[in-house]
Amino acid sequence: GRGECSAARGIPFSMGYVLISFLSWLILRFLVLRRLPCGRPARTVLSCLFFLPILYYAYLQASCFIVLPEPSFGTAILMGAWCGTVLIAAPPASAGVLCLMRFGRKKSMRRVGAGACLIFSLFFSSVLVLCGLREGLSVPSVQEVSVNLPAGCDALDGIRMAVISDLHLGCATPPGWLEETLRRIKEARADIILLDGDLSDGRPEDRRSDLARLGTLEAPFGVWAVPGNHEYYVDYAGIMAALPDSVHVLANSHARLRTSLGTFVLAGVTDRKARARGLPGPDIEKALSGLSGDGAIGPVLLMSHRPAGWSRNAARGVVLQICGHTHGGQFIWNRLFLRLIGRRYLHGLFERNSSLLWVGSGASQWFGFPLRVGVPPEIAVLNLHAGS
Repeated sequence: GRGECSAARGIPFSMGYVLISFLSWLILRFLVLRRLPCGRPARTVLSCLFFLPILYYAYLQASCFIVLPEPSFGTAILMGAWCGTVLIAAPPASAGVLCLMRFGRKKSMRRVGAGACLIFSLFFSSVLVLCGLREGLSVPSVQEVSVNLPAGCDALDGIRMAVISDLHLGCATPPGWLEETLRRIKEARADIILLDGDLSDGRPEDRRSDLARLGTLEAPFGVWAVPGNHEYYVDYAGIMAALPDSVHVLANSHARLRTSLGTFVLAGVTDRKARARGLPGPDIEKALSGLSGDGAIGPVLLMSHRPAGWSRNAARGVVLQICGHTHGGQFIWNRLFLRLIGRRYLHGLFERNSSLLWVGSGASQWFGFPLRVGVPPEIAVLNLHAGS
């Protein structure tokens, strides 16, 4: 899977943040700032400060097409914090001003109230951002999860499977963070290690040394990986080539592994973002090709960065699909909102008929928004138990 695709460049995740930041700036500039009880110079300064997230995310966007220096760790954290502060403050500030416009009787009262709304919103969002930075930059903890497999999975009985998704190695990765994370993975003494996509952000040449450290991971049944959507934003082939040889990439392919109790299949698919780059998208048929009609293949596990296609994959005999991507919602209020609109598979173990789905909350997050609130990073260790 590493050599079949050439480098692909495309529109990175930051473009969406450019649009969101621009919308937030419009709301703050024309709804909130114009009603503040201060002069034009002060409003202009605030407008420029609120415009900074647009410039920052546009810079991150441009850096994927032309050679620009990557932000330093300090710059990435500072700008990520300010961007988070502005994006979180915009909704409550605008809502407060709208209420004042509707119910405020005196113009002077509305102006003072607008200032109070903005100050409160910025204070509230700053507190959340500080908490989010502390949680988002923390080293992921090991979470032990018991998984009861359906009948016929004897080959997997007793297997300890370490699942790490969304490492997002990048310029906002704290010094020593990767070393401590790898130490915790090793101390878990897993039988097999799965790196479930979004391993890094940015250009391969900037991540080469970080990705090389993944080669220190060892497990009796190997270290396996699948690409996530972030692998395709800049240079897919470059990222794959930077991975150490000891990390086996499953890109619409599979491997047969033998335990003392039998044989099982570990398959992996690419991410759907690949299609936008002219590269092969996820293909479960190709991933399992050569297994049809062989009754002795054993249980099938599937690595897929996104929790998509579970029903279809289960119909092809997958007993456990292992995913990441969602970051568990990343923010507790976002998780509640996504569940309200029907996004059920955000984090945890799910069961349907004779198939299981695991969705991890991820070990880190994208450096353009390095925050988590109420959804801590994790290293999941799945303890597999065969059903009778």
